[in-house]
Amino acid sequence: MNNNTAAAARVLRLNLNTSLCRASVGVSSLTEASKELCKHRDAYGYGASKMSEGHGDVTEITAEGAKVIARVSYNGRVWNLDGTEIKL
Repeated sequence: MNNNTAAAARVLRLNLNTSLCRASVGVSSLTEASKELCKHRDAYGYGASKMSEGHGDVTEITAEGAKVIARVSYNGRVWNLDGTEIKL
């Protein structure tokens, strides 16, 4: 498998589940995931208390399966699963 095939086989999904709606969107990067969460938050006008469990999770989907690789918090900051911030 060449690098182009490997990149094409990788998909990122941002979970946007809230008490108001359930959604996920495809994103190309963690930077885009941060922007999408803030756009969604502002469009629907919800506060942090409306965020359901898993809201802001970024899932990587490959041929091998799916796994959460990062989290985007209410303020758009991105975090590793160990709680350290990922500087974008």
